[in-house]
Formats: sequence, structure tokens, C-alpha cells
Amino acid sequence: MRPLSTIFFIYIFWQQADAQTPTVSLAHWKKNQLKNKFDSIEEAFEKKTQFQLQSGFMNKVIFAGRDFGVNQSGATLGALYHHRSGINIESSGNYWSGMPNRYALTEVGAYYEKPLAENFYLSSGYWHLFYHNGEKEERNEFTNFFMFDGSWYHPLAFINISYYFIKGNEAAHRLDVNLSKSLDFYRLLGADKISIDPTFTVTFATVNYLIFLSSLIFPSIENDGNFKIGNYEFSLPVTYKKFGKFEINTAWHYAMPVPFSEEEKVHPISYFTIGIARTLYLHKSLK
Repeated sequence: MRPLSTIFFIYIFWQQADAQTPTVSLAHWKKNQLKNKFDSIEEAFEKKTQFQLQSGFMNKVIFAGRDFGVNQSGATLGALYHHRSGINIESSGNYWSGMPNRYALTEVGAYYEKPLAENFYLSSGYWHLFYHNGEKEERNEFTNFFMFDGSWYHPLAFINISYYFIKGNEAAHRLDVNLSKSLDFYRLLGADKISIDPTFTVTFATVNYLIFLSSLIFPSIENDGNFKIGNYEFSLPVTYKKFGKFEINTAWHYAMPVPFSEEEKVHPISYFTIGIARTLYLHKSLK
């Protein structure tokens, strides 16, 4: 099977039928022209007020490389309201196959995103989590997530840093550092745009939050407020987009959790996720 990049360039050359074979520089110019055209269309759609229906599936429920000690799959149903000003409101319900109450988690949140420059974005937001399993004290351990996020786009790479202050009966901190590179293909396999984004993530967190995600019940940890590396993860997301209609996201993940003590026995975990989003544009935003 030919690589996607080869198929992409064959498509460009095919558009030059009955003409002289383009030089490398001409093919490069046409590729950039195509990229600018479709990226500007995508950007215009993102600036419209919209309502989005979302669904997803993961074959293993994993957070920071940990699975609560339960081998289970998960499904998500949710909705997002995106205003063209950058304000977003979302809610989702999560079904986990290995829990006594399979409707295990409800998430409600709002966030605001603002471009400070052409290639730099800031976001801030708040989410509240409602757990539907376990004892009341356990359910309320970490329920409020305050997020501050910065994203920097560069031709060579995309850098994203997300900080979370987590508060419930306890307080915790989490920091995710993501490094990725987007490989974009246009007008391929019926899509307006297909993106492949190899991503490497490092997760830092306070030990008490990692304990909450782990399978340990009574760990003997003295300083559970210490901040340390909790997980390394490599992922390979693929996004299939039809602008103004729907988006399909699939990804393979390989998580490498770092034990917070000798008591925690962890090992690398491979899993995959898939999500589908259907976008509905509100009438007023189309004027």
C-alpha cells in the first residue's frame, strides 16, 4: 500500500491532466495554495456559533496511565455549545462497563479560548464531575477542575501546556505537557481534511491524585502532596473532517505510568479511542 503522502501528491498531479508535469517548486506552491484555502475555510467555520453532538468509545478507561484497578471499556455521550466569541459550554455522560452503576460519571463545564497572536492561544475553564459509584466521601474527593491552558503553533511542532487545580474534599494539582506534529492531507478519501498528529505527553501530578486513579486502597504514603511525573504517553490520533458537517477522531495510545511508590505496581498500557462529532450551525451565525 502506498503511503498517504504519495497518494496526496498523485492527487495534485492528477489535477494537472493534459498539462506539463509540474516541477517540484510548482507542486509545492500548489500544495500550499490548497492548504491555505482549506485551512481558511476551517477557520471560518470555527468562528461560527454552533451546537455539537458528541459520542465516543474507549476500549480501556485510562487516566494518567491508570485504570482504577478495573479492566473496563467506556462510552461517552455529550453536547457542546460553542459561541463565536470563544465561550464554550459542554456536558457529557460516561458509561463504564466494569462499575456497579454503569452510568459512572457526569461532566459539566465551561471554558473560554482566546487567540493572543496568530500562533498562540490561551484557554481557561471550569468543570464539575459527578461520580455515581463508591462511597460519598470517595465520590467527592476530586470533583472541581479549574483549568489554564496555553497552545503554541509552529511549523515544526505544536506545544500545549495544561494546568489543572483540582479541589474537592482534597486539593491536588496536575500538569500536562504535549508535543505534537500535524500531518495534513486535503481532499482525500472523501474528506475535506485528514490530520495525523503523532503526540508525546508527559503528565505531572500530586501523589494524592495519582493514588485516587490507582488501584491501591490504603497506601502508606507520608507526603502525598508531592508533585512528580505520573505518566508518559505516546498517541497517534487521526482526524477525518467534513467541514461544517461531522468529524471522526480515532487514536492509538501507549501509556507508560510511573509508580509513585514501591507499593504501586504499574506496567505499560496500550489502548484505543474513537469519537464522532456532528455539528449543527445556528441560523443567526450563518447570516
